[in-house]
Order: sequence, then structure tokens, then C-alpha cells
Amino acid sequence: MDELSTKETIQASFHGASTKRTYGTYQRQFETFFRSANPDKVPLQATTNDCTDFLHHLYSLGRKARTIDSAKTALVSYFKQRRIDPNPAQAMETKQYVVRLQKYNRQHNIDDEKKAHPLTVYELSLLVNSLAHLNPFMAELLRFVLCACYLGCFRINEMLGLGWCDVALGDLPGGQFVSVRLRWHKKASVEKECQVYNLVDERAYPCLRVCGFYNEYVNAVGATLMNVTKDAFVFPSHVSDQWQRKDHLG
Repeated sequence: MDELSTKETIQASFHGASTKRTYGTYQRQFETFFRSANPDKVPLQATTNDCTDFLHHLYSLGRKARTIDSAKTALVSYFKQRRIDPNPAQAMETKQYVVRLQKYNRQHNIDDEKKAHPLTVYELSLLVNSLAHLNPFMAELLRFVLCACYLGCFRINEMLGLGWCDVALGDLPGGQFVSVRLRWHKKASVEKECQVYNLVDERAYPCLRVCGFYNEYVNAVGATLMNVTKDAFVFPSHVSDQWQRKDHLG
């Protein structure tokens, strides 16, 4: 009979690969910080004060309160895996530091100052115009992606992850629109777990003519690749690879 898994093993299996990598990064940083501050001790001898010193060290480096809260959770896992009881990262002082830091930042709007602010239309226009020196195909692709992201409030990685049938051009009595279908995650069901957005040209701003950029992109795809229908939206990575191979052979 196989050996029964421990409680810690079952709980740890819940975390994804990305979370485990993040925890590992914070834990290694803690070990480095502790050994630097306490050369005669090992990290397993850390106290609650050592934990809060490390968290404040991260704060002094410009980390956000949310990041520091994640680092605190990583420390809890670090000592729990090594069966250190009581767990210094779970002490009331450690929890209070994180809570008070969040409250302090809210009162002084510190986290708001660190947030990345959205581009203005003028800044987007400068960015779109700067693409003129690129390879014509890549320029068309990036113009469309940037414009669609701006109008739809999409993330770049959401646009780059679109499939062949996720983007289409539609017609309305008032003009055309670009239909974009986003999945909540890459394994989501197309029928049940997606959201469709219809984007129209913002005609007052040339950099926001999404339908025009889409048409130009599709024409560039047709001129670049063989056997691609005009209404097919191509994976950007796939198209980029095809273009580079063609450019290399040419």
C-alpha cells in the first residue's frame, strides 16, 4: 500500500507552478537577507522581528503592499514546510505589520502613485506613428493590437492569445465593427466561458480607427501568407514566424 500523503503535501499541491515559483523567489530572498543580517545564525532560527525586518526591507525597495502580503504568505509556507512551531511568520506582529502597511498606504495614496496610468489618446497616437519604420506587416499587426487593446480595455497578452475564429469584421447600418471574443482563460469553453466585444471606429482620432487597422492587417496577412482567407485572424506568433522564415528565404 502506498504511503499516505501528508497534510502539508496535499495543501501544497493546490498551488500552481507560478505560485510556487513566486514563493521560492521570496524564500530565497529571505534567506539571503537573513544571512546578511545574522551571519552567525541560520534562517530556521529567525524570529518574528526578523520576518518583519525582511518585509520592511521589501517595502524599502519599492514593493507594493500586495506584494509584501504575498511575501508574508511565502514565509509562512517556508517555516511550515520545515515544521517550525511556533511559526514566526504567523505571529500577530507579522500580520499587524502587513495590515498597518496597507492602511498607511491607503491613507497616503502611496499605491495609487505607483500604479501604471493608462495612455492618453495623444500618447497612443505617438506610439502608433512610431511604428512607421517597422516591417510593414509587423506595423499593421501592432497598430491593430494596440488600437483594439485601447478601445476594449484588453491586456496585450489577451489579444496575442486570440485564436483563428476569435476576431471578425461585422456590418451595422451605421458602419462596420470589429468583433473580438475573449476567453477567461486559455482552456475555457468557447460556448460558455467567453465574452464578445464589438469595437467601432472612434472617428475623431485616426489612431483609433480599429476597423481600418483590422482591414489593413488582414490585407497584409493575405499578401504575406498563402492559403489564408481574408476574414481569418491569424495568431500573431504564427504569422511572425512565417514572415521571418519567408524573409530569411527571400
